[in-house]
Amino acid sequence: MDKLTIDSPLTLGEIEFVEDTSGLAIETMGDPERPKMKFVIALVTVLKRREDGDWTIKNTRELAFTDLQKLIDLGDDSTLLALGIAEEVEVADEATKSD
Repeated sequence: MDKLTIDSPLTLGEIEFVEDTSGLAIETMGDPERPKMKFVIALVTVLKRREDGDWTIKNTRELAFTDLQKLIDLGDDSTLLALGIAEEVEVADEATKSD
């Protein structure tokens, strides 16, 4: 699975989609008290649509959580931590190892 990268700034329409879909303003993403998965789903959808115009939010929702870390590359390893879901990824990885 190819990694998604933000190789150009998000357009205003893409930001609007992310905010509308997640119910959060982009500026609030650093708030650790805010849920993040709707934001992540919206962002992954936007990035996948850049590659495949037919990609839908339904396609994104069908991705396995364990694929998230493999899929998103936003520049450094602190991305998932900044999104507030790094601990969840570690827990998911540990659960996968014990199966």
